[in-house]
Amino acid sequence: MEKAEATFPVANIFLTIIPFVIVTIVDMLQVPTAGLALHYLFACLIPPYGLIGGLYFVIRVQLLASYAGGIDALTAASYTAVDAAVVPTAVIMGLQSLLLLAMVLIMDRRDRGLVLFAMAAPEMPKEMRLVKEEEDVDITRERERAMARLPNADFSTCIAVRDLAKVYSKMTGGHCGQAASTESHWAVRGVSYRVDKGEMFGLLGPNGAGKTSTLQTLTGELHSTRGDAYVAGHSIKRDLKPAFQNMGYCPQFSALMRRLSVMEHLMLFGQLEGFSLEVCRERARAFMLLMNIEEHADVWAQNLSGGTQRKLSVLLALMGDPAILLMDEPSCGLDPGARRVLWNVIRQTVPGRAGIMTTHSMEEADALCDRIGIMVMGRLRCVGTPQHLKSRYGDGYALELKAPAIAMPALDAMVRCEFPGASLEEEMGGRCM
Repeated sequence: MEKAEATFPVANIFLTIIPFVIVTIVDMLQVPTAGLALHYLFACLIPPYGLIGGLYFVIRVQLLASYAGGIDALTAASYTAVDAAVVPTAVIMGLQSLLLLAMVLIMDRRDRGLVLFAMAAPEMPKEMRLVKEEEDVDITRERERAMARLPNADFSTCIAVRDLAKVYSKMTGGHCGQAASTESHWAVRGVSYRVDKGEMFGLLGPNGAGKTSTLQTLTGELHSTRGDAYVAGHSIKRDLKPAFQNMGYCPQFSALMRRLSVMEHLMLFGQLEGFSLEVCRERARAFMLLMNIEEHADVWAQNLSGGTQRKLSVLLALMGDPAILLMDEPSCGLDPGARRVLWNVIRQTVPGRAGIMTTHSMEEADALCDRIGIMVMGRLRCVGTPQHLKSRYGDGYALELKAPAIAMPALDAMVRCEFPGASLEEEMGGRCM
């Protein structure tokens, strides 16, 4: 991205100036047919050239008129003449604009998983389906909660995800005589859950479990293959714009602008949310103080450490005081001390709103989430409060002790006496578990 930002302006200048110089020289050599031919060729092949080439021919018409009989002799016909090349250039630029706009829209829809024409959603392979007998009773109960009640305007039910699925498809083959085929990867497979006001719901799971794809679908970055979700009563398929107005989102990867400072980021996002300048300043200072990053207020984002960038990303999600907060691995890359600070900020700001966060850490989910859903291969496999999951699926506690090797036998006897069911799993170098 940074390389493109540095090279594109230079390439754009060369692609504009060099054809312009060539057309000008050929035209000055009094070879008008060749000059016009080159002009139309460059205008069709190099879109940035069209504007400067068209201005050249506008000025050319004025100069020829002044030499012939004075500038007062200019009329509309002078510019619309075929050899003037003004109107054809404008038509070429207009057609190019429509064509490029259509290409951008098509690529955007393709990247988000949208389709240009109505198509049937792909069928999930039989081996990927979860039959009812295999589904955990908590998952069945959560699906019924999500299906039974719609979110409403007072946010008593802020988020309802209903049988949400996302498939990524790519074309393979189609060369060297091979038949083209489509490979499908189901990142999210029929997920259903509900998040109420004042509740933080955690999506816990390994990489590739579908956590990020679920959040990207909720924010409209990706289009769901199946199912739907309702955010503050608005469908993400049919009514996404009002849902955006109630949503704050912290993505997994930095979306910061490299040459804006911390304060400028917060001011920009605050004003986008409709706050006045004074309110934006007050909120920005309060948030920076809360997150312990006030000393970085005037530092560009590109010069911030990875941990400080994560803190700023979370603050940007909170800046608009959203009713719904979505966070994708907010503490990723933070040291233990900074992680605790971030956790405290999230705890202070979550009451009164609903939220979904993804994480790899059970410790983080236990500290921040009211309920946890564990995702495996795109499916929710268990859901409930942290204590419920520990009680149902936990396998006891691990006690790690460090002591001199000579004291280990006595320490082992003491632990077995206090905890009759305990067993020694590992002992090495003055450390036992």
